[in-house]
Parts: sequence; C-alpha cells; structure tokens
Amino acid sequence: MKSRLRGHHLVCLRFFHGQAFPGAYGQNLRAVVYRASTEGVLVVEGADDVCDRCPSLKEGLCAHGPGWEEEIRAMDHAAMDLLGVRPWEECSWDSLGLTVQRIFHCWQSQFCLSCQWRSACEEEEDYRGLLGREG
Repeated sequence: MKSRLRGHHLVCLRFFHGQAFPGAYGQNLRAVVYRASTEGVLVVEGADDVCDRCPSLKEGLCAHGPGWEEEIRAMDHAAMDLLGVRPWEECSWDSLGLTVQRIFHCWQSQFCLSCQWRSACEEEEDYRGLLGREG
C-alpha cells in the first residue's frame, strides 16, 4: 500500500525521520518513509499517514497551535506547486527526491528557516549537502 502524504511531508520527510519523536509516533514516521520508498506515494490533501498518529490531530485537523491548520495547508500547496504534483497523484519516492533536490533552496528559504524542527533536519547529511550546493 502506498504511503499517503500531504504536500509538505513530500519535502520534509526527505530529511526529518522522527529523530525528535521517540515511541509510536517516531516509529510511524520511519514506517511511512520506508513504505514510501518501497511502494510509492499517493499525494493527498489534508491529514495523511504521518498525521494519523500525531497527538495534535483533532477531528482530522492540526490542533498543534492557533492557526496551524491554515499554515500547514498553505505549506502543502506551496510544496505541491514546487514539486509539480497534485492531490491523488501517485509518485515514486525516488523521483520526488530528485525534484526535492532541484527545489530545495527555494523551499529552505521559505519554510525551513522558521521551522521548529529545523535542527533535526540539519543533523541529516542529505540536508547539509543540499545546503552547500548553489540554488
């Protein structure tokens, strides 16, 4: 079964593998990435396979903080536009990875700099490698 992923997870899960989340939520993140890499991805709108196990998901919406649902949906749309994908499209994890490399500097400047999980991504070799490349 393909991993169901929303827009920003198509980008962010390339670098963020649940390091900051011990237990069931972190295990789910790793399982979703593994399934995406072996079986592919179905792009979705709204809550996805990552969100399904998130303690902040309430009635299908992100309740992490005030305004988060709207902010996340805006990030999702930006990610899908940059990646050139649409909801309900099936993609391979490898082809998405190549596209992420091409759009990384645009994404990083718009979203990573203010992200609360940025330090976890900065520990990843792939993230640091892309930072060192010209955009």
